[in-house]
Amino acid sequence: MFRYLFLILYFFLFFTAEASNLRVGPTVNLLRVENGVAFFRVPISWNNSWRDSYNNDAVWIFFKWKTSRTDWEHVQLGREASASSGFSVYPGQTDSETVGFFIYRDQVGSGDVSASLEIQWAYPSWLSESMFRDGEVSVVAIGIEMVLVPFGSYSLGDGISTESFCRPGSSDPLLVASEQSLSVAGLHSSVSSTVLLNQSYPKGYNGFYCMKYELSQDQYTNFLNCLNRSDQLTLLGERLSGLPRGTYLFGGGASPSYRNTIYIKEPVSDTRGAVFASGAFTTSDKMEVGSPVAAGYLNVTDLLAYCSWAGLRPLSELEYEKLSRRSAPLNVLPGEYAWGSVTFNSLSGLIDADSDRERSAAGNVNGGSASCSYPVRCGAFSTTNRTKETSGSSFCGIMELSGNLREICVSIHASAFNGSRHGNGTFNVRHWEGQLPVSSDGFGCRGGGYSSPSDRMRVSDRGEMSGFLASLDQRDPATGFRCARMFDVSSIHIEPGTIAGDGKQKYCSGEGFTVSGQEEAYIPGLGGVGIYYQWYQDGGAITGAKSRNLAFPAGLSNAPEYADKTYRFTRKAFCSLGEAETSPIEITIYGKLGLVVNPQAATVGSVSATELTAVLGHAGEISWWLLGEPDKLLAGPVNLQREESTAYSPSYFDFGYRTGTYELLCRAVHPAGCRDSVFIPAQVRVNINAGHLTAVSTICMGETLTISGTDAVLQGMPSSVKPRYSWYQDNCIISGKNGRDLAIASGLRGGKDYRFFRRATVDDGSYSDSDTVLVHIERCLPLRSDGNPYKTVFVDTCEWLAENLELSSLSGRSWENGSNGRLYDWEAASSSCPAGWRLPSIGDWAVWLKVYDPDNAGDLGRKMKANSDEWQSGGRGTNESGFNGFPEGYMRSASSAISDRGIKGCWWSSTQEGSNPTYYELSNLSSALSQKTIVRNNGLSVRCVRNE
Repeated sequence: MFRYLFLILYFFLFFTAEASNLRVGPTVNLLRVENGVAFFRVPISWNNSWRDSYNNDAVWIFFKWKTSRTDWEHVQLGREASASSGFSVYPGQTDSETVGFFIYRDQVGSGDVSASLEIQWAYPSWLSESMFRDGEVSVVAIGIEMVLVPFGSYSLGDGISTESFCRPGSSDPLLVASEQSLSVAGLHSSVSSTVLLNQSYPKGYNGFYCMKYELSQDQYTNFLNCLNRSDQLTLLGERLSGLPRGTYLFGGGASPSYRNTIYIKEPVSDTRGAVFASGAFTTSDKMEVGSPVAAGYLNVTDLLAYCSWAGLRPLSELEYEKLSRRSAPLNVLPGEYAWGSVTFNSLSGLIDADSDRERSAAGNVNGGSASCSYPVRCGAFSTTNRTKETSGSSFCGIMELSGNLREICVSIHASAFNGSRHGNGTFNVRHWEGQLPVSSDGFGCRGGGYSSPSDRMRVSDRGEMSGFLASLDQRDPATGFRCARMFDVSSIHIEPGTIAGDGKQKYCSGEGFTVSGQEEAYIPGLGGVGIYYQWYQDGGAITGAKSRNLAFPAGLSNAPEYADKTYRFTRKAFCSLGEAETSPIEITIYGKLGLVVNPQAATVGSVSATELTAVLGHAGEISWWLLGEPDKLLAGPVNLQREESTAYSPSYFDFGYRTGTYELLCRAVHPAGCRDSVFIPAQVRVNINAGHLTAVSTICMGETLTISGTDAVLQGMPSSVKPRYSWYQDNCIISGKNGRDLAIASGLRGGKDYRFFRRATVDDGSYSDSDTVLVHIERCLPLRSDGNPYKTVFVDTCEWLAENLELSSLSGRSWENGSNGRLYDWEAASSSCPAGWRLPSIGDWAVWLKVYDPDNAGDLGRKMKANSDEWQSGGRGTNESGFNGFPEGYMRSASSAISDRGIKGCWWSSTQEGSNPTYYELSNLSSALSQKTIVRNNGLSVRCVRNE
């Protein structure tokens, strides 16, 4: 069986929420060896990974191998590799060799992730399958957390910082909008001449990956341990030979210098290199790991050697500013720091120092008079719930660009530097020979360190780009670096797809059209990269046009400047790696017919109308339409020549004799099919004579009031067209009254004046009001046969007769009954009440109960009986209700004799139960008012209630 190949390198790096804890391994699994190719799988996990529409993080993974007889060498990988579900890989090639892979999320998301990467290695021919089988070949995987810095424009310089970049001849920031040659100048620079950067110098416009953190001491230690004796001496000098076990590498003593804890674990010998370690830091699961503190004391030679060995390259100083900037056209804040503001909060102590949880007690930057005079853990300012500003992160998610360690960058004076040239995995300090100078002139430092003043930490400050580094080998405790890698521009390109019109190339002005994206844009050989679109017309971006297809709005092409022209439409595809544009589609739009209509609105009266005149700028056919469901042709078509006119007068007939607001359309049609239209609002009105009203001036309360009206007249309209009527009483509409005349019998109170008028309304709501009539309502009381008015009593709001009715009946039968009124059969009772009065219903009788017996005590009859001895056997009442009821008995229809006089009083209601009417009875034997039924031919007393 194949043995596992154990990883010996861990890297503990960190981002926004907590430590990112990048773990590669712990084993590299050898899957199989066949036909000279070894297949490996390596597990990878890290915390707080992310991908959004702007950028993403990734892990750069490369491999080293050795045998017991050889030194560590770089694994030149096959270009084919695969990642587990949810992840994509992208190969990094140098000189046609694949030196490593990026692995990253292929969907938007965030959080902790675990993945695996499978790679292939066509190993040297002198190795054999048995050597793999017997474990003689050791392979390690090395991972570095990176952040994608998307392509795109940004501003260089801030206008105030020392030697800040600016536009030549101005102190304003310089817009970097491509990777083409660029002239830059320095603000207040001792060098007055402008520097021309050639096209190959990396300017930050193209997308590239950059290390999320400064190189840590643990990473530098592992790098040293992969070098042979000769390479170590080249890097560290002959002094390395004299350093005994336990000596700290930088400072040369028995204790760390400026917290750099890299020490000699095994001294260098005559045949082998030294073994290094860094101060033991404790992880949350009690493991001891190398120091995650940023590595100071590094120099230019370290930078070049590490980049070559890791398959990366140095950062240019323009790229350093790109790391810290939002995309243009956002304004640059003068004096801003990497997190995008001009304020900072210096570090004031550490929590959980010397552990993988080491973090700042307060502050967002290690510098500007910080309390620590040494570097801190990479990512120490990134803890839960911190924003980019409070964690000191740049907009694209890169940490410690301001403070902690000043970072070595390639100066603009090394203008021959080629950003597409990356390390090939070997230790080679001369890998960029010919592009980078052999002196320190081509290098400098940006961003400031833990001991730097606040000005040096500014994004645009270049105070340490010239003169600070005296030599390539100069070491300073507050100086380190980070590395970058561009995409392989020779293989990474965006295929923009294709676009096509909707079958026509010529359109009339005002006509919309669609340009379809027949093929989606894509990046050959690379997945998991979000691609977005923007449409352009003649080179100008079309606002809001960001879909695969373009639906060009007709309204835009109505503008005069869109007439008789040919336009070029293109679709640009862009992503974090670049952009590409389709071939153009040409569309010709013909001008409008120049239709003009005057006036621009019409009024149609019942006897006159506005005359509309249409004029054409080109020959065409004119027609007039009434818009609706469906549209109605009113006049035309009429053929006109250039600048000829035609007139049209709308009439009431055109609108079906209906008033209101309408929309007319004058349409011009070009012989070639182009159309032009003008919309004309039309107000159709009518002259209304609302008519005359007549009515009596006075009427008794309860009597029916009748108001007569003459017909309203719509002048100029056919007699078949009628208005709608509505009636108003004291300016309030009377519900349900919509006839020519008004009859109203209730709701009018006595002793008041009422004003009435009638409104005649047509279809559009136009109306006219009649004259007003004034009617006085008298509170008239009915008269007895002796000419005296009846007594009345109010019960709640109802007015009742307080005496029995004694008027002769007009129908049915009635009988005289002494001094207390007559007795009536039910037919006579229903028709004998005076005008304005009526026989009470059971609802009217119920009011007595509500007012005088609300608790249902059963004593209402006592309160309604007269206080009179006519009530036999002590049955007299109190009459406190005012009803004044006497015991007049009732007439038996069969005998024509009065029964129960002195014992009962009986009164009709207008309500029937079944075939018999209801009546109400008072008795000398009861204190209650009783509701009963009786045959209608019997004779009972009658009390009337006023109509209201």
